[in-house]
Amino acid sequence: MEIIIYQQINLKNNPRVFHDVFKTFGSDVIPHKGDFISDSAFKDPYEYEVLQVVINYNDNSCFVRIPLIELESKNDGTSLVEM
Repeated sequence: MEIIIYQQINLKNNPRVFHDVFKTFGSDVIPHKGDFISDSAFKDPYEYEVLQVVINYNDNSCFVRIPLIELESKNDGTSLVEM
């Protein structure tokens, strides 16, 4: 099954701007609400509690939402990467 982990990122200097990030991978293990996910893609904290799980059996996919993260930023919120 394709597991899609979803997290919103908020920039502290602009609380109305959110960016959605996704990580997709294949697994036979389906997370459940209340489980904790630990992955090298996530930093400080290194694990996040699963808030919501939506399984789509037609697409053989599982959408997993984890908590919002807030980041410090010097930009205006239009991009997470400064150039």
